[in-house]
Amino acid sequence: MKKNINYPFENVPASLELLKIATNLFWLRMPMPFTLNHINLWLIEDEDGWTIIDSGLNFDKSKAYLQQVIKHKLKNKPIKQIICTHMHPDHIGLSGWLCEHFEAELWMSQGEFEGYHTLNNELVNNNNTAAHDFYLSCGATVEQAKLYDKYIGMYTKYVYPFPTSYRQLTANEVIKLGGFNWQIVIGSGHSPEHVCLWCKSLNIIISGDQILPTISSNISVHPQEAFANPLDNWLTSCQHYKTLLSDETLVLPAHGKPFTGVIQRLDELITDVEDNLKKLTTFCKTPKRVTDGFEVLFYNKVNQKTFMLACGESKAHFNYLTQLNIIDSYYDNKKVAWYYAVD
Repeated sequence: MKKNINYPFENVPASLELLKIATNLFWLRMPMPFTLNHINLWLIEDEDGWTIIDSGLNFDKSKAYLQQVIKHKLKNKPIKQIICTHMHPDHIGLSGWLCEHFEAELWMSQGEFEGYHTLNNELVNNNNTAAHDFYLSCGATVEQAKLYDKYIGMYTKYVYPFPTSYRQLTANEVIKLGGFNWQIVIGSGHSPEHVCLWCKSLNIIISGDQILPTISSNISVHPQEAFANPLDNWLTSCQHYKTLLSDETLVLPAHGKPFTGVIQRLDELITDVEDNLKKLTTFCKTPKRVTDGFEVLFYNKVNQKTFMLACGESKAHFNYLTQLNIIDSYYDNKKVAWYYAVD
């Protein structure tokens, strides 16, 4: 019999409060100025200092919020290291500031560290023509393609200047934090080399965006890797986590509340993807563009705010089916790709 997804903590932490999850492990909920209005940070206490997992946005209110927590809740102990699960702005935004002002070390995977700096080089060069062409080939209008400029600009707006050195975290490495051993588990699909931290003795996993309780992580193809197959990486990662965890494991996600029932949740995520792939295959009995895929992949109407994420995710589904030879494609005279189901 399937076990339901459960939420052991009835309430989220109060503003500026640390809520104890387990021995030396605490939950901090930071506000964000978006529809997704929070990110969960996880703090681990040692005798000689603190580890902070993810950092929130480089946003004045978030910085002030974190300063108050540091001043009043960390018992005058130093921050030793910042662990970033992955390179997205809400997870790395204040990492550089924390490292700079508190002499903390940055710990993350190589794929995420190098992924950020590759993207930052693109921002410095300020040439988005190739990215615009990518979105035009997906069926975007010129106006929609230029939404990329604002989308990618979030890395400038919300990320404090990022460190140029770090300690690399690798798959299956074990680090000791708060008196417990934590194994590094690497996932992929949502980002290049997403770090999760798994403590077998506590039966707790800090999951970042790799496993979320109520929303699905965005799985996107980006202009820099137009033929990538992140959806295959995502499904493979989900299957791997199923072999590692149990429904009794407490999952500490970056968004939403801690929960148990992770096997059921992973099955739901996998099934949703498989259902969408079937619908998209049927949809492509007549040729379709990536932007046409919005009709069958998303319940809500795609608008300017969601276009970039929707286009990247739709492209990921088309790429997955293409690499399985379930669909094929051709380009019209405007260099727009059209996909059709292979008989």
